[in-house]
Amino acid sequence: QVRFSEFSASDAGYLVEHRIFCDWVELHNNSSQPVDLSGYILSDNPGNDKYVFPENTVIAAGGYLTVYCTDQVSDPKVASFGLSRLREETLVLKNRQGQIVELLRTYPNENMAMAITADGQWEATDLVTPGFENTPQGRSLFLLSSGTDVGGIRISEVMAADQLLLKDSFDRFPDWVELYNTLDYPVDLSGWCLSDDPAQPR
Repeated sequence: QVRFSEFSASDAGYLVEHRIFCDWVELHNNSSQPVDLSGYILSDNPGNDKYVFPENTVIAAGGYLTVYCTDQVSDPKVASFGLSRLREETLVLKNRQGQIVELLRTYPNENMAMAITADGQWEATDLVTPGFENTPQGRSLFLLSSGTDVGGIRISEVMAADQLLLKDSFDRFPDWVELYNTLDYPVDLSGWCLSDDPAQPR
């Protein structure tokens, strides 16, 4: 039900609460039911149980969970170990009884994450999607959730001169900007800003 789906050993994850960059591991629940990971164990050594998931750690059906990994902070939601970018390791997930439910051999990879593809193969990528599916759509949703430009919205046309074509509700003919969504799904622009000055979003 729960499997490893992506990980990074290059300190590429930003842990907002503690303002540090660290490694991370993503778990995916590929079942149709939520899975309670309370009491489960995550480690980079099958013979050394390093992190126990706290109570009420649940992955929704079809959902993802990103576990940040660092020994620089003390936080029950953060695994207290890092991943090696220079040598092989074995990531392991155990259930409450200590039985192995998922095992993954990692390989040296200094600057890129590793993600599982739709056909079940692992590949190196710099288009990380922690917390989302490993697809272009997942990448866009991750960027949007992190406050980064979603990448699919374009300014496609601008009118910055007096014109007599498009009248607004006040019978005026204002300047206007047209946005185009290049993606194949709707994008919620709530909270986005449009401005003629990057220093002063409006």
